[in-house]
Amino acid sequence: MLVATLLLVIVVAGCHSGRGLLGPTLTMVLSALEVRGDFTVTVTGTPNDDGATIVTIAVTFNNQTQTVNGAQGTVTFNTGQLAGGTTHNVVAVVTDSNGETTQITRQVTIANLAPPTAAITAPADAAEVGPGDFNVTANGTANEAGATITQIVITVNGGNAQTINADTGTVTFNTATLGLAAGAAVAIVATVTDSNGLTGAATVNCTVGTTAAPTVAITAPANNANVVGIFNVNVNAAAQEPGATIAKIDVTFGGHTETVNGTGTADLAGTVQFDSRVTPPVVAAVDPAVANGQYTITAVATDSLGVTRQATRRVVVDNFLLAPGDVTGAAGGQIVVPINLSNTTDVAGFSMTINYDAARLSAPVVAAGAAVPAGALVLPNTTNPGVITVAVAGTTPFLTTSTEILTVTFTAGATTGGTQVTINPQGTTPLAFSNAMAQPITPLPDVAPGTVTIE
Repeated sequence: MLVATLLLVIVVAGCHSGRGLLGPTLTMVLSALEVRGDFTVTVTGTPNDDGATIVTIAVTFNNQTQTVNGAQGTVTFNTGQLAGGTTHNVVAVVTDSNGETTQITRQVTIANLAPPTAAITAPADAAEVGPGDFNVTANGTANEAGATITQIVITVNGGNAQTINADTGTVTFNTATLGLAAGAAVAIVATVTDSNGLTGAATVNCTVGTTAAPTVAITAPANNANVVGIFNVNVNAAAQEPGATIAKIDVTFGGHTETVNGTGTADLAGTVQFDSRVTPPVVAAVDPAVANGQYTITAVATDSLGVTRQATRRVVVDNFLLAPGDVTGAAGGQIVVPINLSNTTDVAGFSMTINYDAARLSAPVVAAGAAVPAGALVLPNTTNPGVITVAVAGTTPFLTTSTEILTVTFTAGATTGGTQVTINPQGTTPLAFSNAMAQPITPLPDVAPGTVTIE
């Protein structure tokens, strides 16, 4: 800060001492009344007694004393870290050769430092930003000699701070990340800090622009379709703003999301798979089945501007499914393959044909699964390699606490890799289920293969 120089001359004449001597006269000249940094004090002493001379003039400021030897001199002080707006004494004491003294006291005020100036050069005040990414450019100017700008902090709506460690720069925000919808208020503040620790701020007030959202559609499965086991969901989306592309389509079913990622084009189509037999409904998962009932498939398309649109479709999960489990075992060892029925309610008996690759698996041993109650009769036929026929008969309904209705224990061959175990609805013994009254249960469950992996 430049402080205007003001010469302040104070003259104090000496008085008669108790010894009948006159004290010396002292003159003080201050370079300014308001000071910051260096300032000077010029003092002059004049003796008033015959034969007397001026010995010293001591000048004190902020507990610092400097001494002028002789009748005249100038000393320099620095305000250092004294706070702006505060007042402090400058005290001068002149001493003559008779030991007589005269004192002058004067106050100076510490000038306030000038804070830096902040400016936001983009966006302009009242402009629209986004939707999607938008840039904020700001700069700072130090207003004190020797000061520099150390940082600029940009905030949006009081938070989401980003820092520029320079006197100018640009940062990027995204309206979707900020949770701002079209038309929302956007208060942008740039706060600059200088090397003195002083700050200055600039503000612009904008709004989120409006733009056309992308289109999105679920083309399969059909609305209210039944889905069982692994099923495909086909989706497509198209950006509606010039230059925009589709970034992704998120497809959610049963609390799990699969994503079709964009390829940098305005249009995007893709297929994801879910498995209603497991929770979460991820293909190759091994957890319990998704509960039967109505579900909503949701597809959310996001374009490169961060704008989204959603499409939904209702489906019905009807998991009456019969399938061998997917298992892994060592070459040459025993591998137990469970045969699972997703819903055992009212089931008391069944018959089926199971097929397997006799070159990969051998010596099958069939046993009742955990869902089959004690006393049920299990009648397997494993005579023909690659084919198992089996019937289970009983008068007590199966347990609903388990889905395992059979186990088949194989001896694994030496060839590693995967091989399938399948259920043939039209096999040697056609697929059939019955209740405790020996009445047939219809409709029959869907069937799916299981994979045995030999390591």
